[in-house]
Amino acid sequence: IEPMKVYAENIPDFVSLPDWNQNFSFNIAFTRNRCETKYKLVFHEGNLLIKKSDSDTLIHGAEGSSEESIEYIMRKLEHIYRWERTIGLKNENTKSMDFKNVKFSITDISNGSEKKFYNNDEKNEIEFKLGIHERDKIRISFDILNDTNQEFHFLLLYLSPYFEIHALRNDPLKGEKAFRRFFGGEGDEFLYLRDGVSEVTDIFKLIIRIIGNMVDSHPI
Repeated sequence: IEPMKVYAENIPDFVSLPDWNQNFSFNIAFTRNRCETKYKLVFHEGNLLIKKSDSDTLIHGAEGSSEESIEYIMRKLEHIYRWERTIGLKNENTKSMDFKNVKFSITDISNGSEKKFYNNDEKNEIEFKLGIHERDKIRISFDILNDTNQEFHFLLLYLSPYFEIHALRNDPLKGEKAFRRFFGGEGDEFLYLRDGVSEVTDIFKLIIRIIGNMVDSHPI
């Protein structure tokens, strides 16, 4: 498994970054080539900061550059690595398998209406727009059609823009001819914008499994 490359920006020699012999840095490799990284570690005014390489957006920071601060930063980078690896999770051994009868749809059921946005493409981006004065909760349902003679296990993950990973539902579905609501549509299951935020990207990933094995995965 390839480590996640992190651009080391303005890191002075007295800041001792971890090497491969330290367990908590096993999945992180520092580089001086900014072009090949999504994230960077910056030394700024005596502090260590994790930022996005393209936008300079601050993700995490640690006060000072002590061993404790470095270990804290490395733990955060490891967390980001696991988040990125989950997004990219895919079983290459399933290319020959036919999943045309296993479908997944997202339906906006806000305001008592239903509008389907997604239906089993490899990857799709869905845009919801709210008015300037609106902070409505967007209620979504995730529906699955398993039009096969086989029972599959479905795991729906939510990967937030804050590098959180949540398992929303993890259950088997037997083959049938109709879509079944798998998650959403009631309770506290909705999308929304936090105060002070005008745009956000939420990532959902559906993993399909046979007993004991991953069959396929679809980022949404």
